[in-house]
Amino acid sequence: MLDVVLTKAVVWPVKSRSVHRSGTVLTVTAEEADELLARGVIEEIPSESAPGQEDAEEVKTDSEAVEEEDDEADDDEADIHSPDASSGEYGPLPAETEPASVWKEYARAHDISLTGLTKKPEIIGFVTKVVEQS
Repeated sequence: MLDVVLTKAVVWPVKSRSVHRSGTVLTVTAEEADELLARGVIEEIPSESAPGQEDAEEVKTDSEAVEEEDDEADDDEADIHSPDASSGEYGPLPAETEPASVWKEYARAHDISLTGLTKKPEIIGFVTKVVEQS
């Protein structure tokens, strides 16, 4: 089995609905690597290294990249929350300048029902009221 890095997005396996983005690391057989090379979605077929040997260059998989982005996003979110509107049960509220999607996600994460609320001011008001009453 070979680990190959995609240079272009590709549907793989061919008859599936799975689309892999550029930069994704796939573990494939030698025949599959030849097919990917022929399709032009990888630059070269890496040579198989002995078990335990690592390449000097480490390539991130999609899941590792997403985890790092989530960690960075959590750090950014901590900076934008207003510290005075926090409750031990619910945690700090998003900033009022955040889009409605952030407020909806906050409500979903804390089991606050937003049924019937569609406008951002309604959502902010209701979530703030629920958090302050706790």
